[in-house]
Amino acid sequence: MHDDIPKNHHLEHRTYGVLDGVLIKSSHSSDKAVVFLHGAGAYKENLLPLAYSIPALNDYHGICLDAPLYLPSTPQQRFWFPIEPWMLKELANPKPDLKQLDNHPLPRYYDDALAMLHQAMEMITGSYSQVILLGFSQGGMLAIHHVIKESVNQKKAAVSGLVLSSTTIVHPEVIQLLPKLSHKAKEIPITQSHGCYDEVISYGCGEASYKILAKHFSKYGFFAYKEGHTLTPETLHHYQQWLSHL
Repeated sequence: MHDDIPKNHHLEHRTYGVLDGVLIKSSHSSDKAVVFLHGAGAYKENLLPLAYSIPALNDYHGICLDAPLYLPSTPQQRFWFPIEPWMLKELANPKPDLKQLDNHPLPRYYDDALAMLHQAMEMITGSYSQVILLGFSQGGMLAIHHVIKESVNQKKAAVSGLVLSSTTIVHPEVIQLLPKLSHKAKEIPITQSHGCYDEVISYGCGEASYKILAKHFSKYGFFAYKEGHTLTPETLHHYQQWLSHL
């Protein structure tokens, strides 16, 4: 897997707050970083081979964070929070009503994971002038929440860009905070992609999130592709174009 890392990068294992991570350090003197949040059942290095096939990332340091929850027998299958039964049903719903999320109990340990991510991102954003957050699936759920919550708290943009892949809104606070975003925060560049045949998080969930979020961000784009719950070469080409215009 590490053979896919560009030759001008090397790996360093680090800890960001309480989260384990791996830093893919660019040999370029760059003050830019992209932070990767993997999906449920994966681990920190799963996104590297795909993400580093995007040439625009060669000038970035990469930081992959590990989700905190796992079983001792399967340490490479990690979760940011448990997947509750109601979530399985709602995530498969082709026509979800995300404004009714407060009718469901919050996922266990969700707030803990969000706090851990906040602590890690404080360390990272304090070290780089430009930070892009990329979240896939469950990692994307936390990425959405973190960026909106911290942008409201700080009254400014919490990151330089946000990439959301195969994900959706799962916490009602996200929707509640959107009207409180500052003008500067509303200018965060965001790109969201979702597979039309996603069997884990329905395309309808991704589209519903887009329709809510795009009303509050002026630089928001949505990209659909004819695959399932995965990243594709077509998706990576889209990210390459998006990143090259930042």
